[in-house]
Amino acid sequence: MKRYAFLIVTLFLMSIIVSLPENLTEVQHSDSDVQNSIFSSSAITPSVGVGVQRNSNYDELYGLSDSLFLFDNGSTIEILDVGTGYIIDSENCSSTPRVSADRKYVLCSNAIYQYNSSLGLQLLFNGPIDAQASPRDNATITVNGTYPGGSGSPSHCFGTNSWGDVKIYSSANLISTVQFKQSTNNGNYATTSILSAIHSEDSQEMILLTRTNSNQYHCAEGTSYYILKLNYSTTSQYVFGQQSSGTSAGTISGCGTPVVVGQIEYGAFPLQFGSCNPSSWSIASGAFIQPETGNDHNLQFSSPQCDLTGWDSGSVSGHLVSMDIGDIGIPLAPKSIACNTNENATVLTNGGAWFTVWNDEDGDGDNDLQDQFPFESTQWDDLDGDGYGDNPLGNSADDCVTNPGNSTIISLGCPDSDGDHYADKDEAFPKDISQWIDTDFDGYGDNLTGIRGDHCPTSYGTSTRNNTL
Repeated sequence: MKRYAFLIVTLFLMSIIVSLPENLTEVQHSDSDVQNSIFSSSAITPSVGVGVQRNSNYDELYGLSDSLFLFDNGSTIEILDVGTGYIIDSENCSSTPRVSADRKYVLCSNAIYQYNSSLGLQLLFNGPIDAQASPRDNATITVNGTYPGGSGSPSHCFGTNSWGDVKIYSSANLISTVQFKQSTNNGNYATTSILSAIHSEDSQEMILLTRTNSNQYHCAEGTSYYILKLNYSTTSQYVFGQQSSGTSAGTISGCGTPVVVGQIEYGAFPLQFGSCNPSSWSIASGAFIQPETGNDHNLQFSSPQCDLTGWDSGSVSGHLVSMDIGDIGIPLAPKSIACNTNENATVLTNGGAWFTVWNDEDGDGDNDLQDQFPFESTQWDDLDGDGYGDNPLGNSADDCVTNPGNSTIISLGCPDSDGDHYADKDEAFPKDISQWIDTDFDGYGDNLTGIRGDHCPTSYGTSTRNNTL
């Protein structure tokens, strides 16, 4: 009896320790590659949990879908399930990967891959790949200017003398040609330059960064820039200075140079003029790039599906991730951040460690990626995977923690060989589904309608005749 009493007290104390708030204790996990602690701070709300830290050699990460994220180490991209830590797929990528706005494609300089949550990354096109190509069909754009003519003519400059063109290819196949020239209404030296041509991700549009040049001489650099979006399936010719210039993109007056078209991310790119803050331009529906602002160092992640901000003010208490649900304290400064919804995020640190900031539906301190009972606050682990929690003081606690079973009467989650809902260890007839109790220990079950039912369940006996057992 003393031994059983000691066991009960021990289990009680252990359950109290496990259920303490995580800022008072460490939660132990079995993963060998996991640092056995979960960070907690006063900034964490009851509905969010910060996951365990896992070491890696990754440099960047990108959101895909559900709990799947794309990690990049400089030469290889890997799809990783941040819920399990398992690598789903791995492919070569010889450049910074570009994920499309719809998250169906990943573009690298050596290949374009199509993403599928079940199949991983499937090769769609072999490289070399233009960084500004359309990921779905490898459509690229070439600019052929005309003015002033001859071998020294800038290929991006269009004058009044003749038609130049912009050609759209899918791989090596010509899709369309649009002719361009400058109107003579703007002066004898009027020209326009197409400085960048990007193909839309979800339409037959080309997004052109143009510059209206000065009239000092042919192709003299001007100060005003525009974004011109044209549907090449419905446009065959375009005259600068006669038709709309497009949307004003900015000017180098007051900002200076250079004019930089940034990397395309999730269907949008930043455009920066010298020292001025960058602006966001979309090449896919709903896409945008949120500029980094504020006095403290911060990171932005923007996509049509979700967006978030990571903060590093230089102290532990200043490491935060800002999402729709608020500011969440994190243990290390973020180097790269990504999300698949506005309630969940994955963070990569300078040292290569990554962890999740994920919804904790039941508020028990284990986020839903780790919690095997995301809607039950008294349970979080299920070692044997039978659906009954390991916390002995929680609801529907497993009576056989390391031995899976489906018993539901007396003991929960223990082996039940005959399927009568009584655990084998609790019944007198573990191989007989019709019997389970033998009160008088005479070998005949108390269930009279079962096999060899006892007519005298409380009186030991050996009678076998006249249908009386």
